[in-house]
Amino acid sequence: MKFEDHLRTCLLSFPAIYPTALRVYDHLFIVNGNGYEWIDGELVSDSDYCFNVEDAVVKNISFTLVENNAFLKRMMSVSDNILEKTVERMIEDSIKPLFHVEERMKDFTIPEWFNEKGRHTDDNRFTFYDLSKYSKLYTIPDNVKDDWLKAAKKMVDILDKNPDKFKDREGIFEQVKERINKLYKERFLF
Repeated sequence: MKFEDHLRTCLLSFPAIYPTALRVYDHLFIVNGNGYEWIDGELVSDSDYCFNVEDAVVKNISFTLVENNAFLKRMMSVSDNILEKTVERMIEDSIKPLFHVEERMKDFTIPEWFNEKGRHTDDNRFTFYDLSKYSKLYTIPDNVKDDWLKAAKKMVDILDKNPDKFKDREGIFEQVKERINKLYKERFLF
């Protein structure tokens, strides 16, 4: 699957987990054990869950309604008008991110907090997942497809500009950066 299509599908499938492109990049390229493997030059999920955009939209709305089922049952005792407005708002909240997906695909804003609505403590400050030899940035293959290489390069550039936002306990970032920049130069800067 083309990187852009995969990015869009992740944003549509899980808008609460992936509010921005940055969160998808972090998951795909840095998170260990993320359920992806390099196959024929692109990251491929070991699950086919929600990798159809239409299914993603339906599942997101369904999940929102199921997630709030207990709340809805309590609401049964209120007037039909209030219940109807509550359900409409819940559906709107689950659909709203879907209409802004193109904006979200370009959003690489590094948030200050993991959860803006959560408690703001040092434990809740945003950082990328720790870079390791298990991250897909480290294991990028020579036959990586061009669009996936461009995305990996973007992730490296983001990390390079924000060294305080990730941990490099294994001391591999410079090696990763050098390898990805080399592949990028060979392909695009002749």
